[in-house]
Amino acid sequence: MDARKPSVLVVDDDVNIANDIAETLETTGKYHVLKANSGADAMKIVEDHNKGLFKTDRVKLVLLDIRMPDINGIETLTKLHEIDENICAIMVTAYDTDDYWIESVFVSGAIAYIIKPYKEDDLLHKIEQYFKNMASVMKTQTMLEYIQDRNKKGLMGQSSANQSLPET
Repeated sequence: MDARKPSVLVVDDDVNIANDIAETLETTGKYHVLKANSGADAMKIVEDHNKGLFKTDRVKLVLLDIRMPDINGIETLTKLHEIDENICAIMVTAYDTDDYWIESVFVSGAIAYIIKPYKEDDLLHKIEQYFKNMASVMKTQTMLEYIQDRNKKGLMGQSSANQSLPET
């Protein structure tokens, strides 16, 4: 596995759909793709990859089917957040007219959803946007921490502009 590629977990009880989505992602060459066919399997994979301080292959994003027989995608995401609060999910559903599921997607903390049958371009665009934005947010956060640390050590100027930097 290439540690520079972000890990994406595909979870769907339909093996063919899970394999199809995984193949779509793998052909881009940008992601390390893992697969699970149940909520329980997904929790085991995330626990194996994300628990511990020095893990380099953490699952960053989960593509998660909403309706699964053992534990649905909403409940699975709640449990995944208990394992790693930073994990993000794009929910996958065939039921775009069911308001309960769509509302639950956003209440559960998912960042987006995809309707099955999915469009490859739409799927890849949402995933690429997630990783692009994640990098931007991390860079901004790192710079803020650096500036605040230097300010606390007295390494930054004492102008009123520098004094008004927000604490995080």
